[in-house]
Amino acid sequence: MVVGLLQRASLECQAWLPLAGPDISEYWQSEITYFRTTWGPAYRSKLDTKTQALALFPEKRLVLRSAIALGHMNQVGKTLDWSGFPQGTYSPCEGPQAGGDERRLTIQGVVVDFRKRNNMMYALIGREMGIPGIVLENAGDPKKNPFATGNPDTPATRESYRAGFDLSDGVTLRDVMRNRGRAMQEPNGWARREWPSWEVSADRLQRVQAAALQQLID
Repeated sequence: MVVGLLQRASLECQAWLPLAGPDISEYWQSEITYFRTTWGPAYRSKLDTKTQALALFPEKRLVLRSAIALGHMNQVGKTLDWSGFPQGTYSPCEGPQAGGDERRLTIQGVVVDFRKRNNMMYALIGREMGIPGIVLENAGDPKKNPFATGNPDTPATRESYRAGFDLSDGVTLRDVMRNRGRAMQEPNGWARREWPSWEVSADRLQRVQAAALQQLID
């Protein structure tokens, strides 16, 4: 009886909830691996070379490295984005493309809007640059940083930053989404109103700041 009710509830949910965009876990993992194992070490090596002249003054060197990294993040961070919308045969049927909720895809069984997905990578890249997490988490919030513009960060936004920190620390994408995925969804957003897609897409997204990111390690 209980099993039957659960099956019926599941079918009704699938019938009433629209389907999110397809799963891009494999592609997103490839981006995480690239920035952790290739881009990050290359960036830190270049930064180390730039500050080599201050090798005898470790405190001044640390300050200079931090200032350079923050300057670089200021250049790319505001428009750090992965554009594109992979589609499958059945997904997405999706809900409305409301501002802030558009381009919702599935990652490890969790529906993720594009802003939270980008926030994850912003936090990961920032950590790979050597910027402390507390700085990355507060830099874009006008409540914490008087020079920031826009709306204050929501709890879901902060959770997406923390997801990026976890990824930088080596936590698997699967565990990150299991631990933080639901908390990354805005309470009233469409990410909570869509069924995660079972389809897997081989489509890749486009790094909007690909040229700028490459220039930082060349």
